[in-house]
Formats: sequence, structure tokens, C-alpha cells
Amino acid sequence: MSWLRSISILLLPVLLVAGCATTDSLPPEPGTVYFTPVPKATTDISVLTPPRNAHQVPGLWPLDCAAIPTVISPYGPRPKTRNSRTSFHEGMDIKGPRGSNVIATADGTVIMVGWMNGFGRVVKVDHGNGYTTVYGHQSSFAVRQGQKVKRGDVLGAQGASGNASTSHVHYEVLKDGKYLNPTDFLPGQ
Repeated sequence: MSWLRSISILLLPVLLVAGCATTDSLPPEPGTVYFTPVPKATTDISVLTPPRNAHQVPGLWPLDCAAIPTVISPYGPRPKTRNSRTSFHEGMDIKGPRGSNVIATADGTVIMVGWMNGFGRVVKVDHGNGYTTVYGHQSSFAVRQGQKVKRGDVLGAQGASGNASTSHVHYEVLKDGKYLNPTDFLPGQ
């Protein structure tokens, strides 16, 4: 039975990583192996599958670039400005490498392509289920109003149109007309 103890000692690191054993489970005598119980798997398939409309919920960075873009101005309160007013940034400003494409973060329909004061060249996408995304400060457009887009489709190019001091995209996520923190929808955050 010494071979059984040798095998259980060799397998212990594997069992520890798998969560099946503890250091207290070393056999007190040859031939005895103890395991901690493993919880039963769920039979509720709904927790294992994404909702049917997952493709309509924003879930990508709005810039198509190899590296994770840089957030240059986050969502939320901004410090006091020169005229002593505080403001609330209803989106986030994201900078990618020069020439980065602005992409749709979820499937939807383009509901606006045009100029908005402050934001310059803007694309708005209605994703259904109350979700809308806004992509501002673009240098050019690659879509037209009414066009259906898929997650990852190019909407335009990062730019500095409108009130922008550097090339970036202003990105907003709205649910039923209320602003949400876009960071909550970005992978890796």
C-alpha cells in the first residue's frame, strides 16, 4: 500500500489546485485518501447561457486598435472650470493610436450621423432594449442614418471635431434616456 500513498502525495498538488483536497487531507495512514465534497453543478441552463439580446448590449471598447485605448477623461464629475462651475461628464473620452477607427460596441441601427454642438461629428446608434450609444469628435463618417450595424462595424474615424483639444472619441451609453457609466460596459474593467 505504500504505492497508494506515493500516488496520493503526487496527486495532492493537482487536487489542491482543482479544489478537491486540502493540506489536511494527507492520508494519516497508507491507503486512506480523503476528499472535500465538490458542490453539485447547476441544472439551471439560463445561468450558463447569455441572454438572447446580449449582442445588443454595449460590450466593446469604441476604438478598433490593437492596444487598450487610454481614457483621457472619465465619466462623472469634473473639477471646477475657469468660470468656477463644476460639470458632470456624461460620457468618457478615449484616445487610441492615430488613425484608430470608431466602432459600434453592439448591434443596432444608426439613428443620427451629423454635427452636434460641442461634440462635432457624431454618430448615435439605437441598440434596442432601451440602449443607445453616442460617438463624438469623429474626423469622418463610415455609416449613414438608418443603416444596420453589427458589433465591431466601423462607424468612422477618431478625430478632434467640435470642442476637442486632441484626437479622441467621446463615448456615451444611455439606457432609457439615462446616462450610464460606459466603464461598466468595457471588457477588462
